[in-house]
Amino acid sequence: MSYYGRPAPGAYVPRGRGPTEADLRSHMLGALRDGDGDREDAFGVVRAPSRRDGLVGPGYYDVMLDLDTWVAAERALGRFEWVVRDTGRTTADTLGTGGRPLQRVVSASLGAFALPQLPDVPYTLGAVGDLVLAKNNTSVAPGGAPQLGAPGSAYPQYPTAAVSPAGGFLQPWPFNPLGQLPTGQLTVGIEGLGSGHGFSGRRGRHYHADYRVTFDPLGDPRELRAEPSTGDWARVDFPEPVSTAAQLRLTFRGPDELITFDPDVYNLVAPTIDGNGFLVFTLAGMQLRAGDRIYIENPVADRPALSTACASLNQYIGRGEGHVVSGNPINPALAPGTIITDNFWTDPSINLTAAAALYSTPGADLTADLIASRVKVLVARRRMRIPLVLRCLTDEPTNGMPATAAAR
Repeated sequence: MSYYGRPAPGAYVPRGRGPTEADLRSHMLGALRDGDGDREDAFGVVRAPSRRDGLVGPGYYDVMLDLDTWVAAERALGRFEWVVRDTGRTTADTLGTGGRPLQRVVSASLGAFALPQLPDVPYTLGAVGDLVLAKNNTSVAPGGAPQLGAPGSAYPQYPTAAVSPAGGFLQPWPFNPLGQLPTGQLTVGIEGLGSGHGFSGRRGRHYHADYRVTFDPLGDPRELRAEPSTGDWARVDFPEPVSTAAQLRLTFRGPDELITFDPDVYNLVAPTIDGNGFLVFTLAGMQLRAGDRIYIENPVADRPALSTACASLNQYIGRGEGHVVSGNPINPALAPGTIITDNFWTDPSINLTAAAALYSTPGADLTADLIASRVKVLVARRRMRIPLVLRCLTDEPTNGMPATAAAR
């Protein structure tokens, strides 16, 4: 059957009736999902499109979205939400589709993505409600969580690849007993593409894609990768075309309970000058690590830039290469990976007292400028970028054929 509803040459049509609207809709959806260049008409006859027959299939286009958690408009336990705009490019707080409208979506495909090291399930001792919890493991630290042993030790729970070098320093093993992914499995659900599709899991958990979590056995096991268990892509076909809302939301579970992620974006971080003249950034509870790569956006919100007196400071802080997190420059250097809770400096550190003579406005009060300003800090190792491809139906029958191939 052609796009316009007339039988294709050689197609069998039962005597006494022509193709119905239901036949056409079924044909359109099947042709879109097939995607191999062939077309099957409403009566089961398969043939390839040709110019002689005119346009013989529905048109479609793919909208490719990079669901970047740095761009997410909202964050909650196990959930990220993005604002989607049909026009323009992706900005700091919206996803752009490049001008292609998200309408009449017939399938969604989720790809593999890098997964950050997740925080462990809290190990809590003492009084909890009406209960008293007591330590029951071999950890040396008083009140410590279970320790995982190296290969050859009395309690060998680490695989050999997770110990570098062998018998030496233990990397955090992602699938440890108190990890959020003890079986290396997670699920992802999509909201904003209608309802009534996807899998219904245990306890009423709804999801669309199942992922397995892997790591390079020769690399750092903290560098995880989530891959669809079905292959390169996890695809969801919708029984009827759906239109998207202005927001898209992904829900992550491991595989039943919502996953806790460390923040990858800190808004309104306060810059100031410490007692030794160095630029320091402060926000309670950040839990960054020495050696973390960060990117700083300046200015943010309705706040002014860091300085009107020192123009090069604004440019340097917001540079595209980012910065390295470090401790107080007057103290001994911190070992890589050391947790920094509230205040961090950069490496190299910025000595603003020494640069006072270089200010573009000599004698200006840089401290007052910094107090009024705020910056956004983006943490590279906690970022996720999930590829999502949405296949959309179009009124122009261009699937597999040029748009100028009018029916003859």
